[in-house]
Amino acid sequence: MMNVSVRSAAAALICLAVLAAGPGCSTLVGRSNAGIELFEEGPEPVAATAVSAKYLGWVAASPLGLGLIPFAALAWATPWVDLATAVDIVTAPSVGFGFVTEAAIGAPLYAAVAPFSSARERPPHATMIPWGLVVAHREGDPDPRAPVPLLEETAAYYAVSSDAIDDLATALAEAEAHSGDGPATVRLDALGVAAALEVSRADRAAGDGVRPLVIMCPPTQGTFAARYLAARYADRGIDAAVIAPDAVFLDPALDAAGIEASLRAYVVASRAVIGALARTPDVGPIHYVGISAGGIFGVVLLAVEPQVERAALIFPGGDLATLIAVSDESTVTAYREAWGARGVSPAALSRAFAAEVRTEPAALARHVDPRRVLLFLSHGDTRVPIEGGRLVETAMGSPATWELAGNHQTSGICFGFVLRETEAFLLDLAPPAETPPRR
Repeated sequence: MMNVSVRSAAAALICLAVLAAGPGCSTLVGRSNAGIELFEEGPEPVAATAVSAKYLGWVAASPLGLGLIPFAALAWATPWVDLATAVDIVTAPSVGFGFVTEAAIGAPLYAAVAPFSSARERPPHATMIPWGLVVAHREGDPDPRAPVPLLEETAAYYAVSSDAIDDLATALAEAEAHSGDGPATVRLDALGVAAALEVSRADRAAGDGVRPLVIMCPPTQGTFAARYLAARYADRGIDAAVIAPDAVFLDPALDAAGIEASLRAYVVASRAVIGALARTPDVGPIHYVGISAGGIFGVVLLAVEPQVERAALIFPGGDLATLIAVSDESTVTAYREAWGARGVSPAALSRAFAAEVRTEPAALARHVDPRRVLLFLSHGDTRVPIEGGRLVETAMGSPATWELAGNHQTSGICFGFVLRETEAFLLDLAPPAETPPRR
């Protein structure tokens, strides 16, 4: 009897926490930096005081959020709570209490000051913005420019043979026939890349028809995240494919020309993967999700592969020549240091990349229809510098863009927000009420 009571109490607490996550980061992050716009864009001293009060609320409630981490982990282990909601459970106290303190302090001050002052728009980023919240939301152009057609030479450079697609389709069919409950795995070495294709198929009943498919090509360090997303999509009735590389992309043994050859090989191999998957009778529209290096790669893939209908590019960038010289990402730093030991300076390395690397996202982005893209940038990014991300955004013709505060890592505090926006854009996907996902 005691065990039943404990389980019932735990279930009730989990349900209450999920409901309480309503004011969590995923829900409110898109609203005026999770603050009250009336006060934050009001006259001084209202704006600065209201924003400071909001931050004070976040700090005051942060111990409660930290205390909820074990509980959120327990909730995530149930069939009713996915990772995005678990993140919301942790962030809800801070975000929600920030609204309370901002309203309590900002409202009376606004009432006292506003009648005697004209509201003015504060300069962007005039105040400190905590990590993981929205700096700017730029709506996609409702009448965007048409993508620039590929030159014949460029199309030929990234062309994939029908024989390669045929061979891969045959190998994939054989792998799926013997995959059991796990993903079907096919090596891609014959296509010139040291990587494996892992396809996770959603369960199907007779007559289910076609399903959308999400493809991901992450860096080596991000493969675990791509596999998590693939399992999540499969749980939700969406097919998923991960191109998992064996080693880091920036191999210090390769010079700029070698890096370009590897980039091109991955583009061609990915096109072969898409061609093979598209031949599967019950695969519907194909979408792409790319994070960090996967986002950089995704810009290029979208430019040359029309079968990708939509893509979410999370913290991508362009201008690889500058990135190789200034990025503090560990594999870039290791590459730069390896060549520095051979007497090649960062400036010389940058010049070599500018001369040799033609698979450049900032140059190819003009061939992408911006309506196909949802872009996330990180305002303080030093791994994939924000300037390169903005170059891609401009070259694409201004796709819908969320710019998050923080850096390449800390912007992930609102992972739930990014995930939900991505799924809404790609798939219009919400958790089914009758069978909630486990992930």
